Amino acid sequence: MKDYMNDNSEPSNKVYSSIQFYYRWSWWKDNKNAWRQFVLETIEKLKPDQVYSGFSMANPLSFGTRSEVTVWERSLAPRFFGLDIDYPFSMNGSLADGIRPPTWGFLLSDTWREKLDLSRDQIKPSLQHPQIRIDELDSGLWIELGEEPALYPVEDGVPELSAFFNMLLKPILNDF
Repeated sequence: MKDYMNDNSEPSNKVYSSIQFYYRWSWWKDNKNAWRQFVLETIEKLKPDQVYSGFSMANPLSFGTRSEVTVWERSLAPRFFGLDIDYPFSMNGSLADGIRPPTWGFLLSDTWREKLDLSRDQIKPSLQHPQIRIDELDSGLWIELGEEPALYPVEDGVPELSAFFNMLLKPILNDF
């Protein structure tokens, strides 16, 4: 976990810590319930402002190969709505300005929900859809858009559930 600081290396109101977990798709498919339990318990313990889950390019273990993955990300990101590309080191100041657009799994923390000026009870009916799962947690609502993450090829159009949810979140979104 890395604490982000401003240019003067002094804490600011935009200080964020970040942690990322990468799983193989085959592992996730075999362990969905264990994964969800881990994510929900971790959210309960850490009480974060933002949590999101979807498809991503994992950071390679070999030193110096991140640039190769970046080339793949830049090539694939414009082709898939469901590919999560983030760089916590360069996003640290932006995280306080708005939430990331969700791709699949997403925590709508009470911090951000309150900025929408909506209660939990107002959020739930506005997201009523047979394919949306909502788990109520101490620090917010964990929301999954569909049964599992998907890449959503651009040629198929904007995914219905993502568009639906992003309309609700529009006032607090940061497109980075």
